[in-house]
Amino acid sequence: MRTLIGIDVANNMHLGCKQGFVHGESYLRELVRKCADCGIETLYWRVSEIGRVTYRSNVRTRVGSPPKNTPYQEPSVMDLILKQCDPLEVGVEEAHRCGLNIFAYVTLFDEYYPGMESDFEVCHPEYTWKHLSQNHHVRGLLSYAYPEVRQHRLAEIRELIEYGVDGIYLDTARSHSGIQPILALPLGRHNPHENYGYNEIEVEAFREETGLDPLRTDRTQPEYRPVYLEEYHKFRGRYLTRFLREVRQETNRKPIELSVGFYTDAACYLSPAGQRGRSVMGRFHHDYETWVDEDLIDSIVLIAEHRRFGARDWVEHSRDIFEPVRKKGKKIYLWAATEAVIDQMEDAPGELPLNITVDREMFLEGLRRGLGQCYNTTADGVYFYEAYDQEKFQYWDDLRTIVREART
Repeated sequence: MRTLIGIDVANNMHLGCKQGFVHGESYLRELVRKCADCGIETLYWRVSEIGRVTYRSNVRTRVGSPPKNTPYQEPSVMDLILKQCDPLEVGVEEAHRCGLNIFAYVTLFDEYYPGMESDFEVCHPEYTWKHLSQNHHVRGLLSYAYPEVRQHRLAEIRELIEYGVDGIYLDTARSHSGIQPILALPLGRHNPHENYGYNEIEVEAFREETGLDPLRTDRTQPEYRPVYLEEYHKFRGRYLTRFLREVRQETNRKPIELSVGFYTDAACYLSPAGQRGRSVMGRFHHDYETWVDEDLIDSIVLIAEHRRFGARDWVEHSRDIFEPVRKKGKKIYLWAATEAVIDQMEDAPGELPLNITVDREMFLEGLRRGLGQCYNTTADGVYFYEAYDQEKFQYWDDLRTIVREART
């Protein structure tokens, strides 16, 4: 069973700022060596910080850059780090020196948070998800129905591949776009985010193919639900599949692996039961069956969200759902909380939540049990989220011991 970890470079840059240090090249190399020492085999190196990126991109907006169309601001520490080194280049070089694989981790539906929006999103609000009856958009959620969006993100993928990464990891489910207000109309009890995603390009394509009007709502019902809600959002999922086909063409040229992440079917405070994206994405369809059948992906990370472990969901739900995927040679990785707080787990050693700042030994025992449960499954690997807290609270040595015990 493989062990993977998410390295959020931006978070670690922020950690350095809070501690009075510039977490640049020497720090990043040491961080990679700590991962290797813990028995971790694959790094998912997150280059996305909302709409910004933590490498010297010529395509995407770099962290530390002043927002588009605003007066010049003094360089941030993050900008200074990028001037000193290219974090992705350092990560790839050190990972390979340590015998680790490294994937570039990209978020696809996370272009907006105040001060961290991408220039592409700012300049092209028309490419974000539109309300079904009002001229209002959800900032940060890009529609991959637009060729311009796909070409922009493909340029990013090509740029990342040139760094010599071993794979690309696309997070297709998480988003910070829920930070902003949205229209609750039409009134009703359903998730109001389901009223978004009705851009003209998708609406017209649905009408042309099906002869149905996706804007039609049933006003005899108190929810005023769109009549073709399920059919329409399943249709919209095709555009993500189209984008993955285009990404796969790029990764096949090396060749390198392509991994995707989305939520399990278990209920989560950020993702409703039975849906594979955050609540802000409504009923957007993740057609992983097609991705597998067409050999568009090599592995899937089943997200259970912060402070949780994926073992219980695997046993109760996902094992049976994804066994056909595994039989086709695709890998399934379980989410495992390695943050400094544990909210949910089976057989907790004390009252939840467990917090390292309250009772370090109790927390470490919870981490030992939670990771042990994940490793004691039939899944193909365990994905640690994330390295930021191990670094902040200095429990790398404890994690190394726990991993060794769990894997034996």
